Amino acid sequence: MMPELRCQRSKPSSQKRERDLRSWVQLFASCLSYVVLAFSIGQSDQQVSADFQGKPLSRQSSVAEIDIASYFPIRQGDVWTYEWSYRIGSGPMRTVTRTRAFEGREFVNAGFASRLVSENGDYVLFSLDDQGLYLHGAAEYERGIRFLFDPPIGVLTKGMKMGQPLVMTQLEEDGQHRRTITTMLEGIESVETPMGKFSDCLKVWWEMEGSTARQKTTYYFAKGIGIVAYQVEARSKKDNQVELSVDARLKLAQLGGRNIRA
Repeated sequence: MMPELRCQRSKPSSQKRERDLRSWVQLFASCLSYVVLAFSIGQSDQQVSADFQGKPLSRQSSVAEIDIASYFPIRQGDVWTYEWSYRIGSGPMRTVTRTRAFEGREFVNAGFASRLVSENGDYVLFSLDDQGLYLHGAAEYERGIRFLFDPPIGVLTKGMKMGQPLVMTQLEEDGQHRRTITTMLEGIESVETPMGKFSDCLKVWWEMEGSTARQKTTYYFAKGIGIVAYQVEARSKKDNQVELSVDARLKLAQLGGRNIRA
């Protein structure tokens, strides 16, 4: 049986569908970007960067050998701030600051999930167990939209192998068309951010193809920090034009009650 994606929304006009597509792409990109997680900090700020790097990984490492919780712990009260550069369509590139924080939990079909909340009240739902990190859904208050993924989408799981994609199919909002979601742990890379250079990051990408759009998100997880950078590109399937492009880099994190800066 195919997993079902439930969404509470009214049937839109064709013009509204086009506007909603662009907004939905931004929401989904935010969902994937919100997987921003912390590691316990008990030492001075000057030591944090070195401590977070941990034992280097090899490109031959399998996910089964990786301590996912050390890359993706979910801890209430931790905060991440990004330099978020984006372009919508053919418009100009803009840069803003975006902040996310873990605040509270919510009961979903698979049990409790933690809420990662942005400053405007939008949030996404994540859970972490001994098999990996999962995305359960998202809510956008301005448009009154809530997505629930049942079963949840595995962001990074023990069943993944480096360089080998995993594919799943879900129903779209209309309950008729299907979208395909592909996830892959591509490898180990370094990345530069306003907060500094992070080595041995897990590079993971998602590609989602639906009836009207195709979108790919690539992000970099640093041990003990979470997502330190990510890029998004979304294209319309009608004319293959770019609808949204994003380049986000971590500039500040508040983890375990400490401000961590570049």
